[in-house]
Amino acid sequence: MQLSAWLDIIGLIFILSICFICYREGALWPILFLCGSTLAHLLATSPEFQQRIRTAFPSLEEAVPSHYTIPVAIFVITLFTSHYLARYIGIKIDHSAIRVLGTLNRLLGGILGVILALTIVAWGYHFVSSHSPDLAVYCEGSSVCRWCVEQEERFNFGERIARIVRGEVEKTRDVIEQKPQSARK
Repeated sequence: MQLSAWLDIIGLIFILSICFICYREGALWPILFLCGSTLAHLLATSPEFQQRIRTAFPSLEEAVPSHYTIPVAIFVITLFTSHYLARYIGIKIDHSAIRVLGTLNRLLGGILGVILALTIVAWGYHFVSSHSPDLAVYCEGSSVCRWCVEQEERFNFGERIARIVRGEVEKTRDVIEQKPQSARK
């Protein structure tokens, strides 16, 4: 069996697993998970953030490249936080007086889970294509990977999420920069 066929099998199992996890946890889990992964991605690619880490922790930067470890830590923290927060809110919704809310929460979670899984597979494909040309051939041969990339390019989920988060970061930065100026006046 070729590696492309294994990627198809693993990709389908991954997509179904994420979909069922998101269905079980409700709609907030994939939303918080995507926000956290987008924040980690923005931090990992921001030259400003990397420079701040280098100047704040020079010895740590020499030992471990913290501009990689900090986004991973943020990603893991966001994963656990989103998991427990979504579970808590999901329990409250399930036990609410309106019984249909629990079903809608889970259905929306399943749909968002498919979007999340497609986005992760597409990002993984782009990462492998740019960092390992030898494996990129097998990813291109995988029909699941190609389909996920086609859906990602068609609907542009990752870019939309990144654009929303970048806009919110810019608004927050503007508010923070305006506060010290108004305090000085």
